[in-house]
Amino acid sequence: MDLKIGIPCGLLYFKYFLMWEAFFENLGFKVVKSKPTKKKILNSGLEVAENELCLPVKAFFGHALALTDKVDAIFIPRVSSVDPSGYTCPKLLGLPDIVTNLIKDLRITTKILSPIVDFREKDYWGTAFEQMGEEISCKSSKIKKAAEKAAEAQRKFHNKLQQGFLPNEIFANKKKQVKKGNDLTIGVVGHSYLLYDSYLSMNLIKKVRERRAYVITPEMVPQRKTKKGVVSFPKPLFWNYQKEIFGAVYTWTHQKEIDGIIHLPAFPCGPDSVMGTFIENEAKKFGVPITPISIDEHTGQAGVETRIEAFIDMIRRKKRAVATKIVEKSSKEVKRSKKTRIPRSNRVVSFPRMGRDTHLVLKYMFDELGVECIIPPPTTEKTLKLGVKYAPETICLPLKINMGNYIQTLEAGANVLIHAGGCGPCRFGFYGPLAELILKEELGHNFQFKIVEPPGAQGLQVFADFFRYFNPGKVAPIFLPATKRIVHSIASFTERPWIELFGLTPHDYKLWKIVKASFSKKRAFDLVDKKILETRCYEANPGNTSKVYQKAIKLIDCAQTLSEIEEAQKEALRFIENIDQDRSRDVLKVALVGEFYILLEPFINFDIENWLGQRGIYIEKGVYTSDFIAPTKENVVGGIHYDTLVEEAKPYLNYKVGGEGLPTIGHTVLSAKGGFDGVIHLMPFTCMPETVAKQILPRVSNEENIPVLSLVIDEQTGKAGVETRLEAFIDLMRNRRELVKGGRKR
Repeated sequence: MDLKIGIPCGLLYFKYFLMWEAFFENLGFKVVKSKPTKKKILNSGLEVAENELCLPVKAFFGHALALTDKVDAIFIPRVSSVDPSGYTCPKLLGLPDIVTNLIKDLRITTKILSPIVDFREKDYWGTAFEQMGEEISCKSSKIKKAAEKAAEAQRKFHNKLQQGFLPNEIFANKKKQVKKGNDLTIGVVGHSYLLYDSYLSMNLIKKVRERRAYVITPEMVPQRKTKKGVVSFPKPLFWNYQKEIFGAVYTWTHQKEIDGIIHLPAFPCGPDSVMGTFIENEAKKFGVPITPISIDEHTGQAGVETRIEAFIDMIRRKKRAVATKIVEKSSKEVKRSKKTRIPRSNRVVSFPRMGRDTHLVLKYMFDELGVECIIPPPTTEKTLKLGVKYAPETICLPLKINMGNYIQTLEAGANVLIHAGGCGPCRFGFYGPLAELILKEELGHNFQFKIVEPPGAQGLQVFADFFRYFNPGKVAPIFLPATKRIVHSIASFTERPWIELFGLTPHDYKLWKIVKASFSKKRAFDLVDKKILETRCYEANPGNTSKVYQKAIKLIDCAQTLSEIEEAQKEALRFIENIDQDRSRDVLKVALVGEFYILLEPFINFDIENWLGQRGIYIEKGVYTSDFIAPTKENVVGGIHYDTLVEEAKPYLNYKVGGEGLPTIGHTVLSAKGGFDGVIHLMPFTCMPETVAKQILPRVSNEENIPVLSLVIDEQTGKAGVETRLEAFIDLMRNRRELVKGGRKR
């Protein structure tokens, strides 16, 4: 066969190229690499990439486009996970879909080969190669032999890395750097696709070496050593390559192998924005100097050189001072904050504020548990400024707001903070540990932090223990570690509360009733919210809907028992139905989709629901809290089953990328099919799943024939700018509708 397979010289190329090359060449195919990253390739990627993507992904687009007229197919595997307990990154999960949509938009017909690599599902590289059998017209036996050769090539490559070679030195068959003659050892950490791309990294490793420093990188540290660092984490670390990076830093600092660390994050890399704080804290504990150098397309050579030169000079001055006893060398670890134990009678709990009513539900729940609770004050500019001051610069906006909430409630007397957990790949799952580290280690607050993890793979034990912490009692010794789906199915079959099915104690049943009532209250709030969004655009008397909404919320908030909550919900919905409405209006229909927190928090989204409703816009929202936390995928409030969203998204995004990335695409497609006039997509700056969606949405808009407006929000976003864009979008939708009435196509 003379099939030409293209391999872009970006992203995971620096980890797996020799394996890929061996596989295809052993099948008799010709492997064509793109040229190393240079200005032309990067600019080509920048022209088609969304601003929110990190630099390596933007460069990758340039590499892929450079191959389209030179090969028959481009190999872009979907590398979801390379260990049994984690993910790579949402952008890597969605990479094949992003590139496929990109080249289709450009009317390019080059085929994309994208087998799935997911170690969690035992889809290893050999399995991934077998997935391509039909696409590349090769027999299974031949693929198996080629896969064995590929695995051997990868083993040899890995052994070379462990010996101190850099990937590019191995590719070019060059000699490795020797330690002799260098008076410093500098650990350089970051993703391989940034460290080893000499153009993107500004030749950073070479620049460090030129200053008589021996460079070591994460790939040179044996996995048996990096695992120790991962185990030390406050919760399981779910990003594969961050395990490698943090594990290397942990090893170097504990074994005193380095004189300093240079951390090279790609702006605005999601995992880097979380892990940077943990890496800096680890270095600080051992007195190891560290400097982060963030890289994007605007970074200049001179700035990087100055930072490197100053950092290395500082380390040498410090070593000389220690050697001449001007300063005393410190080998002691920085004391970590002590774990706080707070008696139950003294606990004062608080939580982040989100949306119009979640705080009311949590207040109700903790009142029922018999725990004093402080409701965070409404989110304001003060809250935002506090969060921005102490949170990592490139972390997404929801955590910055959460940090502000936490600081305000700690200052008000809270000593127990709670947060929801998660298992990746979105950063949300690490909000809690990151906030705890900053609040305790950097700000010196003394409190306990409790995270309620979802009951999925960890079983219900962790979920139940969260509530038992606040209301201990006589409990069953073992809480059945069943998955939520099994539990729900059994409960539905027997029509009994699931907590009774396993012989648990009356105290467990009491906790279950509190949780159930709290959930019912939240669902009641959500059903009212949905009905309000559908009604405000028709109100005959402006402002009447908002008054009724406040009355309905107060009614539900006052309800205490499950039966009272159900009755309050019915009464609240009757209030809304009785609002004077003018149903003869020809209103615009708009879907609000995007990231969970931004959609729900009115301070951050500039109260977009009220703003649109007052201008006669019928709104359908893609996310409701009670749907999000429900143990099924039915989405009772939103009305669209999650599996339906997955199916509708498939022509454009064929894989879950975390958060609401995939539902955003599914909702947009359904909105087009449902006759909506437009879609407004809301996301925080640097949100990884929504960045994937945003890159794909232009093609969805074009193919499904529906206008889409993406609003990216951070602490710099101004209300006037957002409203101007919304006004222009409303005009566009109205003009478009008039064209349709006049007989012209949309």
